[in-house]
Amino acid sequence: MNSTDDTSLAADIEAATREVLGVADVYRASRSKMSHIIEAGSQLLGVRDEDAPLVTVVRGTRAGAAKGKGSLQIEISVSMYADRSAAESAGRIHQSITSLLASRGEPDADIHITVVHLDESTQ
Repeated sequence: MNSTDDTSLAADIEAATREVLGVADVYRASRSKMSHIIEAGSQLLGVRDEDAPLVTVVRGTRAGAAKGKGSLQIEISVSMYADRSAAESAGRIHQSITSLLASRGEPDADIHITVVHLDESTQ
């Protein structure tokens, strides 16, 4: 896969996540050191713009990952509606991403979902 494919994948993951019951919004994910490095490099190269996907997609084996797993890392930060179970909504996000990856023939992935906010309004 190339960076254009990964950008498309990130955009598709973001769109699928927004459709999940309980998700109020999606925010830029940049929690890991690798994400910070990629983000900084993208900005220096001028390839990160306002329309860039908020989801981070990183390829490469993560230290400590099971053999054959973890070559694809997905990071996403979301806000959830407070009247929904964040745990259940995160589970639905995970399933949505897993299904999307399977439909694209992608390998198993490490999926990191961070809930950064609980929205007090109702869905």
